[in-house]
Amino acid sequence: MWITFGVIGGVIAVLLSLLFRHVGFVLFALLAWWLYGWLTTDPIREQHEIELRRDEYERIKDQKRRITASQVQVRFEKYEVREVTATISNGSVARISNVAFKCTYARPDENEPWRLTTPVGTTSVIHPGESKRLSFWLRDAASDAIPSTFECEPSVRMNQADLMRSGLVHPKTPDDLLLARSAIQVETRLGQIRREYAPILARGSITNNSNADIGYLSLSCSALMNELGRVETIYGGTAIHVAPGETKSFDFPVGKMHVENPMFGIRDVSCGVLKVHDSR
Repeated sequence: MWITFGVIGGVIAVLLSLLFRHVGFVLFALLAWWLYGWLTTDPIREQHEIELRRDEYERIKDQKRRITASQVQVRFEKYEVREVTATISNGSVARISNVAFKCTYARPDENEPWRLTTPVGTTSVIHPGESKRLSFWLRDAASDAIPSTFECEPSVRMNQADLMRSGLVHPKTPDDLLLARSAIQVETRLGQIRREYAPILARGSITNNSNADIGYLSLSCSALMNELGRVETIYGGTAIHVAPGETKSFDFPVGKMHVENPMFGIRDVSCGVLKVHDSR
């Protein structure tokens, strides 16, 4: 009898030994496979993301080349008017705003060109296919700049929602995707100035073409504050529930801006959509 128990115990011990040996091998194989995947997949994913960002950069760069300046006129008087005037044409697929000029110019006895970026000429929106005549202050140009050597090109802010809707930029977050699938119209106006502050009012409509409920709308509003081209931007939003397939209107104060110079006032106020948030 004891011999039988001994034989059975020995068999069980051998079986357990074999089992643990194979389980250990399986666990080791799984660990090795996970390490291999971690070491190879992450670099591949990172390389893919780098290529996507590079492609997006090139597509945006191509769109910016479609924003052109024509009929450029430079007025450069040593101690008086220093400005460049041009017709800015938006040939891109996106709305543009905060338009400035990047210029190069020559100086006497200088071999290399000098560079400058003008103050913003306008914060108002220029739609695709639209043109506007604008003036830019050559504030930072050297006093001995040679007027005939100025070469300038527009520097702008492009509407990210338009770029995403056109497929040139990929949505990075669920809110980006929600924004890309929404049609939003915004009109901006100045309220009555009180105690040197002017309320910025926004109204418009939002159509939800996504599968998620919209719960909040965030806007950013910019304006020219003085003759030096200083731009001020404020942010605000409103709770608004828009179900999939629904269109709703909105009208709310975004915030206030301080009037620096009553003679200049606040000019070229425009608001754009910053974010659209779901209702969760």
